[in-house]
Amino acid sequence: MHSLAAYIKEIRLKQVKRELSALGLIYSLVIAAVLFFAIKATVVSVTTFRSQLIFSLIWSALLPTIHFSRKDIRFLEITKGSTFQFLFTDYFLLSLIPLCILCYCGGFIAAGFLLTIAIAVCFIPVSRKSRKSAIGESDFIPKYLIEWKSGVRKSNKIVLLVFYILAIALSFLPFFSLFVCWIITGIICGFYQSFEPRNQLRFHHSEPQNYLNYKIKIAAINYLKIIAPLMFIYLLFHPDQWIIIGTALFLFLSILVFTLVAKYAYYSPGETSGPHQIYFTIGLLSLFIPFMVPIPLVLTMTHYRKAVKRLSPYFYGSN
Repeated sequence: MHSLAAYIKEIRLKQVKRELSALGLIYSLVIAAVLFFAIKATVVSVTTFRSQLIFSLIWSALLPTIHFSRKDIRFLEITKGSTFQFLFTDYFLLSLIPLCILCYCGGFIAAGFLLTIAIAVCFIPVSRKSRKSAIGESDFIPKYLIEWKSGVRKSNKIVLLVFYILAIALSFLPFFSLFVCWIITGIICGFYQSFEPRNQLRFHHSEPQNYLNYKIKIAAINYLKIIAPLMFIYLLFHPDQWIIIGTALFLFLSILVFTLVAKYAYYSPGETSGPHQIYFTIGLLSLFIPFMVPIPLVLTMTHYRKAVKRLSPYFYGSN
């Protein structure tokens, strides 16, 4: 009988194999090449204690985002005594490459920090309450942002609020607010990882292109309502960084649009995962590897037509 850790490893390997099969050989080779050069560039970059700690913090920020977007927490909670082991095995496998990079570069303290965060995240409760809450169901989130309402309802709202307050309170610290904005961007992009039922596609639109443009527009506008105030406050404390702030805002917005387009490029009603989740991770990490920065922009352009084509069969007005 296999141990639970081996069973989880087997499941994840099968999922990776399925997602790569859906991507196709060319895209799989491109992703493999990008990951190879990304790892190589990271090894060269994390040679000092400061860079190792920053790398550890960046990867640590991804773990809560993934944790809050999980849909199997309730199932794991009713599984006798294996919830922590299941979650930790998942997060350890996810952090295995960064841990190997840090250990290879001698960053054992940073690796220990990352491992500690992986353990701590396992104990963060994920709300699964069905009743309406003051934050999740407030008028702050418009009714047409169904992904946001669903995502906020499933997330730990206190943690989200603490992140936002810290970004304001510690705006005087260099780059801190930008880092928090990156985390918030990752959380919001995580809202778009599930596919809505096909009947919701035709609710307001009869053409796939109109629907996709509408989704991009409302996501971008409401995203700016959240991020722009943080950027503006940070700009007041660091006016000399206005170019960095403007560039960061543009790149954050590009990642959001890319995540949304990639979702519909692989839209499959009834499925809970798809290749778009791999692209989401690549897009989020691209900001920290210079040669990967253009990737979200390029893939958005290449996947837009694919998304429209993918959505066409689900619309009455499309041929």
